[in-house]
Amino acid sequence: MQVKEILRVKGNRLLSIEPAGRAVDAVTTMAKENLGSLVILEQGRMVGMLTFHELLRALAKGAGSLGDLKVSDIMVRDPVVRRPTWKSTICAARCSRAARATFR
Repeated sequence: MQVKEILRVKGNRLLSIEPAGRAVDAVTTMAKENLGSLVILEQGRMVGMLTFHELLRALAKGAGSLGDLKVSDIMVRDPVVRRPTWKSTICAARCSRAARATFR
């Protein structure tokens, strides 16, 4: 399966937030739009991703509160990106290798 096929099923509507945005606002957007992640854009350039994983980690660290956290405090910076024509298995393998290198 190619990435473009996944996008066709999931939709290609892109919602984003700026790094200076509040994490609480990101949660509100994600809940309202039924999203598992947001793209982080700064001056039209992708600088990160924010997923439920990062939000849950921040909530656990903050004893259930996001407080005044900014998106930039918890987002994944410079995520691995792939072209729509790449096969999803190749993307998964490369992302997995990148994640292992990041968390060592």
